[in-house]
Amino acid sequence: MGQKNYRVLLLTPQGWDVMKNREKIPLSPPSRKEIKESRMEGEPDKGLFEDLRKLRLELARAEGLPAYCIFQDHTLREMASKLPDSREKMMAIVGVGEVTFKKYGGVFLKLISKRKAKEIEH
Repeated sequence: MGQKNYRVLLLTPQGWDVMKNREKIPLSPPSRKEIKESRMEGEPDKGLFEDLRKLRLELARAEGLPAYCIFQDHTLREMASKLPDSREKMMAIVGVGEVTFKKYGGVFLKLISKRKAKEIEH
């Protein structure tokens, strides 16, 4: 049998210092441009995701249901990432069916639309 070669990452001396807390690397918050680009790559807007979760919880409580019966977290993450603005775009999200869209789709689209409008203002 032949020997297998594996690639390995090695830390530099500076890397070791950082790992042992002898040195700190300052990190800056992402710029607005970086945030927008990451959303375009599919990363959800965390603030919008939390707002969608709150809305889901309010609806679930009003109907006496567990929150996941309305939409699961992965569905809300996809909404927060793709920012659907129409029935067709919302229906393309995994976890959104005809029944759930008819029952809840409008209020979720409205929340997403309000969030987009706020972003444009800033």
